[in-house]
Order: sequence, then structure tokens, then C-alpha cells
Amino acid sequence: MRSSRSSKSAVQKGGSRTASFIEMKWKFALDEFEISRQRRGKAMEKQGLVTSLSFQNGVIYAQIQGPKMRFAVQDTTVSMPIIQSGEAYQSRIAHLLYLRPDWLATLHSGEWDREFWDALSDMGLQWYPNEATAKEWVSGITCTCNDREMPCFHAAATLFALLHEMEETPLFAIRMLGIEADELLDEVHRIGSIQSKTEHSIQDSHLASGSEVQASPAQDSRTVLLRNEEEAVYRETNAYTGERIRHRLPPNWDVKKQADWQERYMALK
Repeated sequence: MRSSRSSKSAVQKGGSRTASFIEMKWKFALDEFEISRQRRGKAMEKQGLVTSLSFQNGVIYAQIQGPKMRFAVQDTTVSMPIIQSGEAYQSRIAHLLYLRPDWLATLHSGEWDREFWDALSDMGLQWYPNEATAKEWVSGITCTCNDREMPCFHAAATLFALLHEMEETPLFAIRMLGIEADELLDEVHRIGSIQSKTEHSIQDSHLASGSEVQASPAQDSRTVLLRNEEEAVYRETNAYTGERIRHRLPPNWDVKKQADWQERYMALK
């Protein structure tokens, strides 16, 4: 697993709507913390004492600023395991996002699209501990403080910092699966580039031969599936809701805008 860049600071605010959704998902993990430690940890996070978050080799590291002593600042380091190793699913997730540009646009806008995350759950991927796994996940938390009872308030501050990052940037949650958001988006971009070049190549060959280009329903929906892997993902996505992709788009979804969006953001110039 690859190391990742550290966040320079923890996000301090999040929307109340997304906060309720995220904290509901993480309820079982939060319940493993004593109420007093939850409160102190949340207060520390709001004060900006969680100075960095980083991911490396399946572990989340946080630096917590401690009280200033006479000659130095007494900082602590918290480590937490990621929820699940999902790197093997990165290509499948990228194909899903290519086939559903509405999901990708929603994620880019900083909003939570529950249908996308439900699709990941149906693939067997969890970005939060559930009732059966919360206790085991919390038992993997460590801290360099002197508190003999874990999880400590430093760990609570770290967890609240993670939740606020997710509120601000939904794709941050994908990192709980060991997947880097930038790498995932790069793969979506690569898939779009390949498909765009293939479509243009087919059109050019038809023009050269003087034959008409017949647009298939799949092409109308911008889902030209040329490889077996993509076709399998397409079938899986259709089975998820029981209807074709274009029928799952919002009623006011503009197909032309969708095509323009893909050409602008998902095809190499």
C-alpha cells in the first residue's frame, strides 16, 4: 500500500445534514468511547489541536498538539487502522464512476451521494465500522500518551477530525479503504480518454469508408463498453437498481450537458 500526503490541518466545520449522516454511520465506533472522552476529544478537534492526518501502509496517523511545557510542546501521535483494504476494487470503482457521471459530479461538488456508497456496500466494501466490527477496529487504536485506558481523548479527537474531513470532502472516505482519491480520479480520467479515442477512431473509419455511423443505445447513454471488464461492471451496475443507467438519471438531467461534461473532464486533450 502506498503512503499518502498529510492533511495540513483538520477541517473544523461541516454541514449539519452530512454530519448527521456520517456520525450515524460511525455510531458504533463512537459508542466505544466514553462520553467524557468524546466531549474532550471533540473540543480538542474544534480548537485545531489535530495538526495533521496522514495515511501510510494501511494505518492512519494523527499528530495532536499538547500543552506547552517550559522548554517544548508535548505532542502525541495517534494511529488507527483503515477500515478495509479495497485497493483490489479500485478499477471496478473507477468504471462505476465513469458509467455514472452524475455520481462523479456529485462527489466533485462536495455532496454525499448515498446511492454511490450503497453501491460500494453491495460490492462488499465498508468505509465505516459496523456493529460487528467496531470493537475490533477500536482495539487497534494506539496513542503515545500515558493514558492506560484506550481509547483515549486523543483518539477521540482524531476520529472527529476524520469525520469532519469526510463532511467537507466525501471522497476522503474512500481513503478508509486504502484507496487514494487522486489515483481513483486519474483512473476514471484514463478510462474516459480511452473510450473517447476509441469512439473517434470508429467514427473516422466510417467516414473514410463513406458509411453512416449508427449510434447504439449504449452510445446514446455514453456507455461504450469495449472490454469484458467494463461490460461486467455495466451489468453489475444495472442489476444494482434493476434499470438502465440513463433511466436512473434525475428527471432534469441534461444529456447534452452530460456529454459535454465527459468530454471536458474525462478525455485527454
